Amino acid sequence: EKQTTKMLRPWLGRLNEAQVILASASARRQEFLRQLGVEFTIVASRFEENLSKELSPLEYVTQTSRCKAIEVWERLLLVVESEAATTTAVEGQPRLDTHRKSLIISADTIVVVDDQIVEKPRDTEHAIQMLTSLSNRTHYVYTAVTLLLPHLSEPSKPHLVCFQEKTLVTFGQLSPESIAAYVATGHPMDKAGGYGIQDAEGGSLVQSIAGCFYNVAGLPIHSLSKHIIHLLQHNQL
Repeated sequence: EKQTTKMLRPWLGRLNEAQVILASASARRQEFLRQLGVEFTIVASRFEENLSKELSPLEYVTQTSRCKAIEVWERLLLVVESEAATTTAVEGQPRLDTHRKSLIISADTIVVVDDQIVEKPRDTEHAIQMLTSLSNRTHYVYTAVTLLLPHLSEPSKPHLVCFQEKTLVTFGQLSPESIAAYVATGHPMDKAGGYGIQDAEGGSLVQSIAGCFYNVAGLPIHSLSKHIIHLLQHNQL
């Protein structure tokens, strides 16, 4: 039987009763969640994203996403435990609300070309090298998302759901002048692969895609909505 595509909006009443935490400083991911109507708090992960590049791209992006969520959860749990030990609230620190269900959302996005993982450029020269290597070619964009749910009765034993999305992206033929001009804007520096498809200038480099557009922008919102709805339907959230 063919599954019906469900929007998140009819479920927002229940979802927004929970404490939703986005473990990301990404302005794009924050904006996508806001557009979906999700009420959330931002607690950016401090995970260093230093896993071995010898992992397969899928393993690398999945483990990085998972580690981001766990780092935030462990940090918030320490605040709860500290408050319990001292019976004093820790001022200015985000904390897990142990009186309602919580959901921590983390994500990681990578570009893969020639089976090599491409993340954010180190500097302008690296950004030029990245974009030159992508010119007139097709590459893959992987985003892994982790949904971490602390148990109310045992917050130290969370439930994790991890899923991945893959999109094929084909660049047009880019001239050296075009690449240098785009890098000079500074836009490539905080983006995997050195470009942002959601910006008109970065998007103009892209000839075509096969798969989810939002996945390339950093958060596959169709898959995310589907997995959150599944958790709500099964009273896990």
